[in-house]
Amino acid sequence: DGSCFDVIRHKGQLYVTTLQGLFRLKEKFITDFPTGKLATGISFYFEKILDIISDAWCLHSYKNSLLVGTREGVVEMNDEKIRMVCTGNARRFSTFFPDSNYCFASYGSKIDILKHEKNQWNYYGKFDNISGLGFEINKEVATPEGPVYFFNDHEGVTWHIKDRNE
Repeated sequence: DGSCFDVIRHKGQLYVTTLQGLFRLKEKFITDFPTGKLATGISFYFEKILDIISDAWCLHSYKNSLLVGTREGVVEMNDEKIRMVCTGNARRFSTFFPDSNYCFASYGSKIDILKHEKNQWNYYGKFDNISGLGFEINKEVATPEGPVYFFNDHEGVTWHIKDRNE
C-alpha cells in the first residue's frame, strides 16, 4: 500500500520503503489446495517488517546492516535485530568517500553523521540548521583532497565542508 520511495537488495532479499513502513519481498510456493502438492509456480508477496511502522523513506546496505530512514529516525536492521541509531527524520542516505564506514543521513537543513564500528552503526554527530541551505540535500560529493560538497535540485552546490576535520 502507498507510494514506493526506495528499493534495495540486501543480503539477497529485496526491501522497499513506503508510507506504511518497510517491506521485504518473499516467495510463496503455489500449492494445489485439495492435494497439498506443489503447483506449477511461485508467487511473490511483500511481508511487512512490523518493527518499522512509520513512514520509511530511504535505505542503505552496508556489510550485514540495513539502514532505514524513517519519520522517527534512522533504524538499523542487522541479522533481523532492529534498533534505533538516532532520532529525527531521515529522507536520504549517502556514503562518505573515501571512507565508507561513514554515512550521511539528511533531511532539510540537517545532516546526521553515522559511523559503522564494531559491526553496528552509531550516531557520530550532526550538521544542523545549515545557513543558506534552503532546500533538501539530494547529493553529497567528497573529493580525495578533503572538501565535501552538498547539492540540491534548486541551487546546485549549496554548502561544503572545507576540511574533513571541520
